[in-house]
Amino acid sequence: MYKASIYCLFTTILVVLLAGCGGSDSAEAPTEVLFVNAGIDRTASEQTTVELAGEAQGQSESLTYSWTVTPIITIDHPDTSAAAASFIAPTLSEARQYTFTLRASDNAGNSASDSVLITIEPFNDAPIADIQLAQWPTLEFGTYPAGVDVSLDASGSIDPDNSADTAIIAYQWQQLAGTDVVENAVVDLALLKIETPITSEPQTLSFSVTVTDNEQAQSTAQVSFIVQSSSQTLPVVDAGVDHALFTGESIVLNGVASSSVPSALPLVILWRNDSNVTLNIDAENSAQTFAIAPDVELA
Repeated sequence: MYKASIYCLFTTILVVLLAGCGGSDSAEAPTEVLFVNAGIDRTASEQTTVELAGEAQGQSESLTYSWTVTPIITIDHPDTSAAAASFIAPTLSEARQYTFTLRASDNAGNSASDSVLITIEPFNDAPIADIQLAQWPTLEFGTYPAGVDVSLDASGSIDPDNSADTAIIAYQWQQLAGTDVVENAVVDLALLKIETPITSEPQTLSFSVTVTDNEQAQSTAQVSFIVQSSSQTLPVVDAGVDHALFTGESIVLNGVASSSVPSALPLVILWRNDSNVTLNIDAENSAQTFAIAPDVELA
């Protein structure tokens, strides 16, 4: 009787122990974990191709990748089974930050993501300022009469990295030397219009123009030219058109003479016959007069 009791107790304990060690098939399977790295924050220049090269790790070898970005720009990601992608950095007038997010997903429905911050900076070549001056008729280049209108033209200035007509957004003219001629001039346009000073001595006028592009880069150009004195500045004379007439017909002489120097007025007019044929001019001291075509012998 005693032995039977001990046997029953041992059997009961053994059954309890076996029951506590079993049941592994009914426990929940551990959840798969994904780890994603979108890369390190960095800086890139505008108009360049930027590579995105993240990575992901998980229990599944088959992963699908997708990239998104804020603010929105186009991402080239042709193979979603790989994290590699790229984009072309947009043209900007100032630096801007973009947040790129890489999301990886496995075939069990697990997903994870990570973000990288890429700052796009504008790459700007400075503009090239340029000043053009038209040559004055009858004078050597870079020399101008006193008291005449002269235009300094900076419209040929360019921006090497922007060919648009609106690339240059500002002009600023400054006079560097000579009698002040810009006091009443418009100095913030591409064209600077001035009147050369009238002085007793010749002088050199110097000017500069600073141009600014649409990304705020600047460039400056300078130009200098000589202005004649009042005594060196000659009157402008036009004797009119050539004539072909018969003997005895009237020759209309319609001349024009002027001076840009007020103190040189009034001008003294004199018509002169430079040929070997005698020609009677009605009023040789008048700008508008006439003469009679003389008799000539045929050659």
